[in-house]
Amino acid sequence: MGIIAKAGRYGGTYAHKDIAFEFASWISPKFKIYLIKEFQRLKEAEQKQLGWDIKRNLVKINYHIHTEKSRHWIFVI
Repeated sequence: MGIIAKAGRYGGTYAHKDIAFEFASWISPKFKIYLIKEFQRLKEAEQKQLGWDIKRNLVKINYHIHTEKSRHWIFVI
């Protein structure tokens, strides 16, 4: 937990979220609330996306199971 500085291309200074929230409160209380709300919104969107991916993968797996079982029982006339 802390602050990491990376040089070069794609470099920058990165901080743990708790440090970022405290820095934001040092700038202004209004900015801190804005930062917290945006962070929560992004986490909720991430959770919704993960839920959708899990459902999609379950449907994909079940489709393959059902088609394989159907092929096994289909008789050629």
